[in-house]
Amino acid sequence: MKKDNLRISICGLTCSSCPLLNLPYDENSGNKVLEWFQSKGWYSEDQTVSDILRNGDYCKGCCGDRNDIHWSPDCTLLICCFDKKHLKNCSECGDFPCEDYREWIGKGDNHKMAYRNLSLIKNGKKPVLVKF
Repeated sequence: MKKDNLRISICGLTCSSCPLLNLPYDENSGNKVLEWFQSKGWYSEDQTVSDILRNGDYCKGCCGDRNDIHWSPDCTLLICCFDKKHLKNCSECGDFPCEDYREWIGKGDNHKMAYRNLSLIKNGKKPVLVKF
């Protein structure tokens, strides 16, 4: 599989540095995810990154198949932006930032960075790559 150089989600999060998305491409990411899955009890100590890949237990991006494993299949931003309005990301919407998006921004620092990214994109500038 070929990895995108810079991948931005519907909401503006930079997926490019996320271990869940990079797992198929990067051994380091695979090991981080495996350790996390094991710490949560989702995978046993004898399971490996190969098991994660075989089971498809990694992120395939916002617009991936929601009938498959999807991290946020009922995300209100995804449903509005992608399903209803057929946009690449929220910055393309005339209502950006809408009430739902402004509420979402308040849920954490990564969300604030996502807003910054989409604001940069809306103004023709390059988004910021956030390391996870």
